[in-house]
Amino acid sequence: MGDLDQQTIIRDGGCTVIVDIQYWPVVFATWFGEATEAVVRQHLAVTEKLLARARTQHERYLSISDAAFSERPNAKVRKALADQMKTRAKDVKELEIANLVIIENALIRSVMTALTWLAPQMIEVEIVGDLGSAIERALHLLDRERIAHPRGLSVAQYRRPTPEAPRSAPARR
Repeated sequence: MGDLDQQTIIRDGGCTVIVDIQYWPVVFATWFGEATEAVVRQHLAVTEKLLARARTQHERYLSISDAAFSERPNAKVRKALADQMKTRAKDVKELEIANLVIIENALIRSVMTALTWLAPQMIEVEIVGDLGSAIERALHLLDRERIAHPRGLSVAQYRRPTPEAPRSAPARR
């Protein structure tokens, strides 16, 4: 995988994850389909590179995990995701401003929100209902941290990637 590209595409089975750093320090990870353990491992490798970049450049960053088009992962994958969170917990607390997770389904969003209250390792996770809210919240958090907004990042201008044609779909409210 080498250095980070502006866009890293991870695929396995019916799952695709597109990690986009063009708006650094805001990083988008857009998930499609049902996550696999292989995708989670590859995503962890990309996350490690993000953390290394932040550490080297003495910067903090903010993640937006767009799960609007993902499917419910199986138990093994949920465990792998939880293990990933535990593995990077110390570095994340230091280098990541927040991890905003987009979950459009209100029922799943309420379950995830309750989990963030109950699970201490998820303390950095903030659940939002749509892409527009995630971008607005990210810009607010950057303001709070006195970090300049990335050039070109706004609800009106951001284009959500698709698994077939990255960066092609407009943001939805």
